[in-house]
Amino acid sequence: MPLNELPDNDAWIARFKAFKAWVDDNGRLPENDPEGGPEDTLRTWLDRQRTAILNEDLSPNLEGILRSVHGAVPRVPRKKAAPVTDVFPAGNGRLDNLELFYKRHGRLPRYSGTAPGEKIMYKYLNATVRVRYRRDELEPEALERLNKIPGVFTPRKFTRRDGTADTPKEPTARALRMKAVDTRMADLVEFCTKHSRIPSGYGPGQEPSLYNYLRRVVRPAYKAGTLDEVTVKRLSAVEGVLVPKSQPNKAQKEAA
Repeated sequence: MPLNELPDNDAWIARFKAFKAWVDDNGRLPENDPEGGPEDTLRTWLDRQRTAILNEDLSPNLEGILRSVHGAVPRVPRKKAAPVTDVFPAGNGRLDNLELFYKRHGRLPRYSGTAPGEKIMYKYLNATVRVRYRRDELEPEALERLNKIPGVFTPRKFTRRDGTADTPKEPTARALRMKAVDTRMADLVEFCTKHSRIPSGYGPGQEPSLYNYLRRVVRPAYKAGTLDEVTVKRLSAVEGVLVPKSQPNKAQKEAA
């Protein structure tokens, strides 16, 4: 309610005194009464003041006086500040946010980075994007978008202050071993899926190597429960790959 529609200060103070006296006598705020009466009149006045406060139409001095009566002006909860991780538009996918992060900062997220949302993007980049890339599990559209972000799949070349190129370090022996493992697993999955059988342990070509890898690495990992879920699902599509046909599989053992 606009200030010019409220009573003058003297009239307001007089009504406030009557309001406060009623509260002091009754130990509560007045309530609406369908039959009217003094209590209903005071409640109507109080509701008008609350509306004026919400519309910022009551002078701060009068509002302060009204607040001296406990409960006369309800407390409005303050909006909680958005968490530091909530820095991306609502509805964005993680790939959208990774693209936005690179656009904002001109770099990929780092493990030690402190930018808002950086730790989440770092985990997504390394635990999801790069892992799926090595397993050839990325959708073509996602792969096309990711290839446009420098350094997502290939190391970037940096330039020193003196203008000379800073060549990335050669991959470590462990990194090379991990890459070889990923390649052999991909080859094994492709062979079993394509031929609907396990590779042979004899003969020319890559079959003996894949058979030995299956027998010495993949099956023990599956038995120990350390083989990732996606690989298990793919290899389980072909009977006899993870568990030799002569041996009962886990489901059969549990049913027995």
